Amino acid sequence: MRIGLNCIDVNPDYVGGVNTYVLGIVTGLHQLKNNHSLQIYVTSLNRHVFQNFEEKGRVELFEFPVPLKARNLSWKAFRVGIPFLYEWVVDFSYAKIRSVIEKNSDVIYTPTSNSLYYKSNIPSVLSMHDIQHDHFPEFFSELELKRRKMTYHSSAKHAHYLQASSRYIKEDFMSHFSFLKADQIFVISEGVNNDIFKTTVIDTSVLDKYKIPKKYLFYPAQLWHHKNHLHLLNALIKVKEKTGISFPLVLTGQKFSASEQIFKYIEDNKLTDVLYLGKVPLQDLISIYHNATIVVTTSLHESSSLPIFEAAASGTAIVASNIPPNVETAEHLSINIFERDSVDSLAETLVKVWNDEELRKEQISHNLKTIDIYSWKNIALQYVSAFEKIYKTL
Repeated sequence: MRIGLNCIDVNPDYVGGVNTYVLGIVTGLHQLKNNHSLQIYVTSLNRHVFQNFEEKGRVELFEFPVPLKARNLSWKAFRVGIPFLYEWVVDFSYAKIRSVIEKNSDVIYTPTSNSLYYKSNIPSVLSMHDIQHDHFPEFFSELELKRRKMTYHSSAKHAHYLQASSRYIKEDFMSHFSFLKADQIFVISEGVNNDIFKTTVIDTSVLDKYKIPKKYLFYPAQLWHHKNHLHLLNALIKVKEKTGISFPLVLTGQKFSASEQIFKYIEDNKLTDVLYLGKVPLQDLISIYHNATIVVTTSLHESSSLPIFEAAASGTAIVASNIPPNVETAEHLSINIFERDSVDSLAETLVKVWNDEELRKEQISHNLKTIDIYSWKNIALQYVSAFEKIYKTL
C-alpha cells in the first residue's frame, strides 16, 4: 500500500501542537519497517522539515511550489460565503496537486486540521484535532470564526474518515456534524518522542542559561486564550496569600492573542516569580521539562495534551485540568487532576504535589514504565492498521 501524507499546509515557522503532532506521526511511520511506502507531499517552503525522512524505495518527497494562487482563489470564494461555491473553487484550484497525489498514493492522510481539497478519488483520512471554535467562539474574531465554521464543516463532510485523539473528540464530532457515522471516526491517541524526552541524563545548565531556580512549575503552551494562563496566575496568587509559598513559574510558547492580557496581569499583580522564555530550542525545552518540579496544563479545551505525554516521558509530575481528554489519559498515566474552573482546586492541587516528594516519585515511576505505549512508533502502528482496513474495503 502507498500511504500519502499531505503536509502541504505545514508552516515550518510555527512551533506548536499541530506541528509536533505532524512530525511525531511522520517519525513513527518512518520507523516502521513494513511493506508499505510513504509519499510525503510538501512545498518548497517546508521541504527541509521532512528532508531527513527520505529513503530510497520506501519514503519519497513530492515537492510543489507554494500554492499561492490556489489559496488566494479559495480565500476569495470563502469571502463570498456560499459553501458549495467555495468547495467547487477549492477543488478546481487544487486539481493539479490532487492528480499527482491520486496517481502516487492509495490512501491520503492529512495530519493538519483541514482538507487541502474536498473531492478525493482515493480514501482520505483527516486529523481535525478539535472544534474549539464551537465551544469558545469568543476566542476568535468574527472573520476567523466564520472561516473555521465553513472550512471545518466542509472538511468533515467530504473526508472519508476522521481521526480523533480521544473518545471525547469523537463524541464531539458526532454531535456537531450530524452527517457523520460512528465508523467514519477512529480514535488514536497522540504520542511522544521517547527517544528524545525519555533520558536518564538531566542537563542542569539550562537553569543557569535562563536564570531558572532549582524548583519551579513549568507550563509549556502557546499564549492562546484557551490555554487559560490567567487561571494559573490567579492560583499562584491564592497560594501565596494562604500559605506564604511563592511558586516560581516558567512559561514557554509563542505570543498569540492572549499575550497582552497575560503580560498585563503579571505586571499588575507584580508576579516577579514568573519567567516567560518565549520560543526556546528543542534541546532546551527538553531540559526544562526534566528539571521542573511540576508540569502544569490549565487548558480549557484540547483534543489531547502533548505536554502531558512529554512530561511523563521526562520524569516530571503532572497537574492538569479535568477536561475529558485529560481524564481519559489519566486512565493510564498518573496525573493530578484539578477542577478546570476552580482556582481553589488548582491551588490546593499544586500545594499538595509540590510538598509531597514521595507522591511525585511514585507517579513519575509509574509514568516512566507506562509512557512507551504512547511512543510515536506504537501510535503509527495503529494508523497503519486503520489504513490497511480502509484499503481492504476498496
